[in-house]
Amino acid sequence: MKLVLTQDVQHVGKKHDVVVVKRGHGRNFLLPRGLATIATPGLLAQAQIIQTKKEERKQKMTAKAKELAQKIKDLELVFEAKVTKKGPLFGSISRHDVMMKLAKEIEFKIDPDALILEAPIKTLGKHRIKVQLSSEVEAILHLVVKKQA
Repeated sequence: MKLVLTQDVQHVGKKHDVVVVKRGHGRNFLLPRGLATIATPGLLAQAQIIQTKKEERKQKMTAKAKELAQKIKDLELVFEAKVTKKGPLFGSISRHDVMMKLAKEIEFKIDPDALILEAPIKTLGKHRIKVQLSSEVEAILHLVVKKQA
């Protein structure tokens, strides 16, 4: 049975996907719950147009992400922080601090969840932070923490 999904359905497909399922699954589960509609020629054409637009949007986003990744790769953020006599920082440098400084440097606000930082930075020196710009594009941000004069 050929159906067009009206919502994302786990283990079946995403919204606007054209799927082929067993008749019982379609008639007893997907159709009564409004998760899919029977694939007519008009719906198939509409689903194809939507899929094409999604693909174009995804390509544009990937291109923009690659451009940002190149900017981030060539960038080195420098933080100055107060240090205790024993070595660790007073306080720490958090994901939010890094995100704000990065946004200022590249003049583009990125999603805070894109910065993959396991724990706040509490030591001097060089650090590498992974930035996940999209599902396909990631960059490594170089960060240097120096002692405040």
